[in-house]
Amino acid sequence: MKSVSLVSGGSAKTTETNLCTVVNEDFFTTVYCVKDTECKTGSITGFVAVKSLNDMCSDDDEHMLRLENEYAISRHLALQCTSVRSALSFSEFDGSPAIFFEWAAGRTLSEWIRLLHKKKRLSPGIKIILKLACNISMALAEIHNAGVIHNNLTPRKIIVSRVDDSDDILVKVIGLGSASLLPDNSQTFSSIRRDLLSLGSVLFEMFSGRCPYKKDHDSNLSGREENQRETLLSQNQLISFLTARVPLPLAKSILNLMEVEGLKPCYQSARDVHRELNEVLHNLDSIMSNSDAQIALGSLHFPRGKLYGHDSHLLKIIDACSRIDTPGNSRITLVSGYSGVGKSSLVEKAKEKLKEKKIHFISGKYDQLQQARPLSAIDAALNEFTN
Repeated sequence: MKSVSLVSGGSAKTTETNLCTVVNEDFFTTVYCVKDTECKTGSITGFVAVKSLNDMCSDDDEHMLRLENEYAISRHLALQCTSVRSALSFSEFDGSPAIFFEWAAGRTLSEWIRLLHKKKRLSPGIKIILKLACNISMALAEIHNAGVIHNNLTPRKIIVSRVDDSDDILVKVIGLGSASLLPDNSQTFSSIRRDLLSLGSVLFEMFSGRCPYKKDHDSNLSGREENQRETLLSQNQLISFLTARVPLPLAKSILNLMEVEGLKPCYQSARDVHRELNEVLHNLDSIMSNSDAQIALGSLHFPRGKLYGHDSHLLKIIDACSRIDTPGNSRITLVSGYSGVGKSSLVEKAKEKLKEKKIHFISGKYDQLQQARPLSAIDAALNEFTN
């Protein structure tokens, strides 16, 4: 493996200069923006992105394989996809294995989302976000058509840049260390489905400004590459956050793509997603004017008569009552707790369940205002029975 020095005088990579700047650093790798002053790499822009293994990982076989895989996949895709930056060479940078990429100007999508929602520009900017969503879905479709699955698509793995002063935004998909070639068998759709689920989460974050997972999907505290699906927020949370920001048809499309509980997946490819987003974009004005149905979808759903967090208590009451016909098993069941925690609802629910077992269920309640009456709860229960 040859060594390439792009900085005059061979300045150390840990030292930032006007020719070499650290743009991203994680547990395993560091990415630099380096000015190719002597045109050694063949860069069109005169700048390269150098992705180098950190010192502690430079001799690690697993991370070396990931770096080599990213280089090979990037070379393969760059010949067919405009949405992937060119990998110029694989060599060493200041003694560590590194990939030299064509520099992609712009910022990560995660930074773009943060700035957008910080400025609270979503309402006037929804058309811009839709255009970008179309571009991202088409970029993913190109990657799939080239026979590659990303396997770890997140907002940090997408670079966006505005074209001059227009609303057009260019997209570059990066972070291909986990990427793999599409299997040519019955597993093709299941492989594509992983990327579609990730795309849904990316779109959710773009429009809502919130991460859809119970913990930050992009967090990397342990240094482990997170390419497995995290646990989504509850259905009500996802619906509420999204419908507060976008029209109903778009919210349904994104939630379908994420395969939120109760919704059936309806997309077979990233191109299907692009087609749907494009249709929403072209009909956005009429869609925005018909938002009456959105109130119902954005509300929380609490089924009537359902108890939350009392399953174990309910089983104990039912079990105690079911043993009444056993010889020598006379017993009293007491339900205690603070006011308002659901004691009465729990007892009523038990009464409904026990009707199916042909058990005559009576109950009484001790009232704080009736402390002067002895055995008031038992008295109330017997009155219920006699009446």
